Amino acid sequence: MKSWTEISRSRSRRRTEQGYVRAALIALRRLGIPSAWEAALLGRSVDLAFFHRNAVCTVEFKKHDWRRALQQARDHLLGADFAYVCLAERTPSEACIGAARDAGVGVLRLRKGNGWPFDVVVKAPRSAEMWRVARDRLIKQLRTG
Repeated sequence: MKSWTEISRSRSRRRTEQGYVRAALIALRRLGIPSAWEAALLGRSVDLAFFHRNAVCTVEFKKHDWRRALQQARDHLLGADFAYVCLAERTPSEACIGAARDAGVGVLRLRKGNGWPFDVVVKAPRSAEMWRVARDRLIKQLRTG
């Protein structure tokens, strides 16, 4: 049986979705990659957006509801080159991976340690729905943020 100290210690280590976004944002900024938390995109908010290798990437973080994350990431395709979901505390199920592929969205896992914050589970295809104006506005936010 765990002691109260062990229980409280393990609970204090659990992060919120915002905590995971913040950790990824810090890692990207340490690498000099233009990035933003809660970036505005066509009247919506993107958990994390970054500009890397001449591409705009968006990431929707979820601890549990991957279906909701896929819906949100799907909407990001209007202003991003690549859209991903990151299931911070779960290994993606086969159902999630299949649904992501069907939606045209990639799947990431957070990487522990320093350096690049993500491991790619499913590579996102380039968006065929991207609107140049929305992408340019997002890039401007990333470069000034």
